[in-house]
Amino acid sequence: MTRERAELRVHGMGDHDYLSALGRARVVTIRHPDAPDTAVPPDIPEHEVRLLNWSRTSRHSAGIAWYLALPFTLVNVAAHMGRKDSAGHRWTLWAASVLAGVALTITAHVWLVALVETVSRQVRATYSDEYSGATVVIAVTALLALLIAVRWIYTSYRVSRRSESRMRVWKPAWSIAITSALNLVVVVVLGVVMVTWPPTQIPFEFPLLSTHVPESDGAFRRIVDEFPGSVVDAVCAAHGAGSPLLEWRLNPLAAVVFGGFGFALATSVLLLLIAPFFGAKKTIPTFAGAALIIGVGIALLNAVAATLRLGLEWVMIFLDSQDSLGWLARPSGAQGGGPDERAAVIGAVSERYVLAFQGGIARCHPNDVVPPYATTYYLDSLPLIGLLGLLSLAFGLWLVNRSALQRITRTGDLPAKQVKLEFAHDVVGRLGSRLWIGMLVAIVTWLALVFLVWAAVTQGFSSCNWCSRFVRDAVRVVAQVVAVGAVIFVIWGHPQTVRRIFAMVADIAGFWDPTFHPLAGDTYRHRVIVGLEEEADSISDRDVVLVGHSQGSVIAAWFSANREQPTFALVTCGSPLVSLYQTFFPGYFDDDFLKAVDRGTLCWRNFWRRTDPIATPVLRQIGKPDGDVRLQDPLPVSEVHGAPPPSVRGHSDYWTDPTQMATVVGLMEMAEVAESSEDGAQDDAEEQ
Repeated sequence: MTRERAELRVHGMGDHDYLSALGRARVVTIRHPDAPDTAVPPDIPEHEVRLLNWSRTSRHSAGIAWYLALPFTLVNVAAHMGRKDSAGHRWTLWAASVLAGVALTITAHVWLVALVETVSRQVRATYSDEYSGATVVIAVTALLALLIAVRWIYTSYRVSRRSESRMRVWKPAWSIAITSALNLVVVVVLGVVMVTWPPTQIPFEFPLLSTHVPESDGAFRRIVDEFPGSVVDAVCAAHGAGSPLLEWRLNPLAAVVFGGFGFALATSVLLLLIAPFFGAKKTIPTFAGAALIIGVGIALLNAVAATLRLGLEWVMIFLDSQDSLGWLARPSGAQGGGPDERAAVIGAVSERYVLAFQGGIARCHPNDVVPPYATTYYLDSLPLIGLLGLLSLAFGLWLVNRSALQRITRTGDLPAKQVKLEFAHDVVGRLGSRLWIGMLVAIVTWLALVFLVWAAVTQGFSSCNWCSRFVRDAVRVVAQVVAVGAVIFVIWGHPQTVRRIFAMVADIAGFWDPTFHPLAGDTYRHRVIVGLEEEADSISDRDVVLVGHSQGSVIAAWFSANREQPTFALVTCGSPLVSLYQTFFPGYFDDDFLKAVDRGTLCWRNFWRRTDPIATPVLRQIGKPDGDVRLQDPLPVSEVHGAPPPSVRGHSDYWTDPTQMATVVGLMEMAEVAESSEDGAQDDAEEQ
């Protein structure tokens, strides 16, 4: 008796609607750009097709909070890169990730205080006698500690209910307990230290990490009385005159930010330098990958926080201009005003625990290399520094892979899109062996760019004053444009190419349990696996082929590897199982894992394209190269029913590829024959 057939499709990374796994509509008539085009629906198989949509279980379920947690999630991912067959390698990455997580927690704590102070200094309560700057520190500390405690309990409960013991490299219960307790203690201790010893009152002198401020409120008032102009002008004039009423004090926010960047740089360089000493060829990519994402995580947190602080500053300045808002009371003494108004500014400044006194970027004295009140200017430039880092990484990867591009361009007259995609395929395919060198090049390039910008801003041009002012203003404008662009990107999601890259990183990061930092984003993997299991069980009376594309192939493989009994055939397409997951997560996705996937399915086929940046042969890793099928791209005219040939597909539209569709039908027939043979053998056994 012929059984019914069903194909269960799991889409890949990024944003998808319910019908995206059917494939894109095929354009058959292209007219003038101002005229309508004509398309036909994608080819739909005759058998039943079910589409498992997991987009909403990933980033969308948490909304913007998941993106804010991304720096912690990246550090959490780094710890998962350890090899289970090398304790030294595994513990080294664990230690680096945990220390980076603590650095992120400290950075987030201080930035949260700074964000609240940015707002509270504009509000009337800030200048009342009842206000204490310690209130902000205590409130932020309590909320952050509560959040960590809640996440600790929630994550422990969720992980304890998951049955994936065969796929674990670490014991999640103790890892969650250690990292959560450590970060909780750090938050509480840091809060107590900031309240007991206000950081802005600590004597300290070092370029960029300190500011020249009055030694007391009384000294502040004397300076305001003795020197003309606004408070900023008066303090700047006192600095230029070498007034003894000023002393150098710590700028806490600058110390944490630049200390965090220094830690990220030192950790990344150290991981890159020790990687060759671990010997194994598969070890170097994991160290390079961990170095990259730890550096990106710390830089991302600071850049996002600086962008938020800058945005809050703009909002509060705008609201301050609205006379009808009586609850705002930014004293005009900052720009001028009478003694009482300037005294209000003095009181506000003395109550800050993180935001040190700031003025403009102009030098108060001709010998100033670094203006003493310009640290906020540099902190607001963090988005620009982050952009320089991304450009440096792109340059490093291009430099170490340029030979691949030259080889592709010499192969013939290929379309530009095909050349770009094949080059991307080679870059990703050799990422394990080239990322280490590319990271070193990127770090050197980034340091050089930052030094050039720093020199141009601080040193200027001795023979051209307007050139110096132009450079400083240009850096400020570019930094703010980058910050505004980042906000627009998060809110509106443009440009789409950048959004897809960000979604890809987020979906890979969200695959892992948050066992190494309590503030890491939760994993979607368990929810998707449960849903996939329920769907597969509901159609178990049919000949089923499970088809996973891109990240969906990773989900399908993970699901198959944990099956006790094979009940379906598996098709993976556009799969990063080898190119990304086996390269950077060898503790989970080694050859034993691939063999477990093969055992958990009736049959396994893997489809890939030369134009797909992340797809590679998979089954050849376990000695079954016949299971890997390379698809032609672009398709010839005969394959698309006489219509104009489609453009290069790259990573898209595996669903409608004629070869893959025919293979899916063939696997269903094989499953039917296997089922019939099994039933016949069972009947013979019963008769005997």
